[in-house]
Amino acid sequence: MKYLFIILAFLLAPLYSLFAQNYVSINACSGNFYDSGGAGGNYSNNEWTITTICSNSSNCVVVDFTSFNLESGYDDMYIYDGSSTASPLIGVYTGTNSPGTITSTTGCLTFDFASDFSATRAGWAATISCVPCPPAPPTNCLGGTTICSDNTFSGNSSGYGVQELNASNRGCLADDENQSSWYFFQATTAGTIEFTISPSNTSDDYDFAVWGPYPSTSTPGDICPPSTTPLRCSYSDDLGDTGLQSGAGDNSEGSFGDSWVNPINMNVGDVYILLIDNWSASGDPFDLNINLTNGASLDCVPLPIELMSFTVEAKEVDNELQWQTMAEINNDYFVIEASKDASNFIRIGNVDGAGNSVEVNNYIYHDVSPLAATTYYRLKQVDFNGKFSYSDVVSVRRMEDGEVVVSPNPVKDVLNIELKTAQAGNYNFSIIDLLGAVIEKSIYLNKGKNNIKFDVFTDLPQGFYMLKIMDENNTIITTKKIMKN
Repeated sequence: MKYLFIILAFLLAPLYSLFAQNYVSINACSGNFYDSGGAGGNYSNNEWTITTICSNSSNCVVVDFTSFNLESGYDDMYIYDGSSTASPLIGVYTGTNSPGTITSTTGCLTFDFASDFSATRAGWAATISCVPCPPAPPTNCLGGTTICSDNTFSGNSSGYGVQELNASNRGCLADDENQSSWYFFQATTAGTIEFTISPSNTSDDYDFAVWGPYPSTSTPGDICPPSTTPLRCSYSDDLGDTGLQSGAGDNSEGSFGDSWVNPINMNVGDVYILLIDNWSASGDPFDLNINLTNGASLDCVPLPIELMSFTVEAKEVDNELQWQTMAEINNDYFVIEASKDASNFIRIGNVDGAGNSVEVNNYIYHDVSPLAATTYYRLKQVDFNGKFSYSDVVSVRRMEDGEVVVSPNPVKDVLNIELKTAQAGNYNFSIIDLLGAVIEKSIYLNKGKNNIKFDVFTDLPQGFYMLKIMDENNTIITTKKIMKN
């Protein structure tokens, strides 16, 4: 009779899928998750329920199955890492093969359960909780993760960020990135490194490339993306394990290779980039097992941070320094240094770093006592272990006291500006309102004392405005607050 029910279930599946499907959506970071029979009963026949559980915050949801019992081979549960059945599949479970503890990487988990037309079982019981979401996978070189020991660890990527491979740097990798994971490693002591990449799905075709060596002072911004062909590279069509292995006999191989290329002999301080790419694009993870020999060890200190921008502007009473970073790792603090001559710098302040972050971070510092009319600045970024690096030097020029006089203030129609300049040229005068609207005029000024009648206020509404004066090199000379009556 069991087989009759199975045949009927197969024949009626289209009707079942059309009318019996039930969708449930839950937002929670606590509580219980049961089958339709609740805590003590069995689920029913002819069920098809899709349940999506999402965190109620920026965390990731965790579902811990404390019991699990389905009719083996006939009733099953598909679990997806995401908000729908189109998300990556985590696994399929039936019988007493419990999913155990399932943690989302995207904030949601989706459970697709179906029962047939005959026997039922006790179902499942699970608890719901939330944990901080893991950092985004290192899909770009700039955000690569530092490898610092010979331990085995797991990695995965559902895609790539910016396509960073091209004809000049891909080497044996005959096509673009598919599902990319980027890493850095640096030798603390000289020796040999081997590694094995083991896909969890042995039908996956994983490829890899290693670039380097780069100098010990390298930052991600210096070396990402790689600008040369790889030092080691495997594009083998073979499935399963791949990596660096003693006796491999080659440094690079195409699709007909055997998956293995020679180890790397590292010198102290050498920096390398490793790309692991899932050519199969299955979404299934891998384990990376590092093997260090001949005295080799790796530096656990990540490469210095990437500084996106660093600017300085002369304000009315101080010089304002602003900078942005991305992908901060192990960033302890910044030292702000100033100089009169762009050569001899002194420390004028500190600003705490973000530590570890994969987001853009904005910083600001006000120098209330500039060293000179023209002051030069640089940043010294210091890691938790004391390693440091310097930014480029930026400068700002401001007029000394008495060199810029505006009157009247408040102004009604015409603003008189007395300005002493160090050199002749075209100067830009801007009036900016509180909403950011700008009125600009370019005026040629002679070297020395100049008297300007700025007649733009007649038709402007009452309120506060900012006067900004810049020279022909776009160096800000001064900013002043102006009130219109």
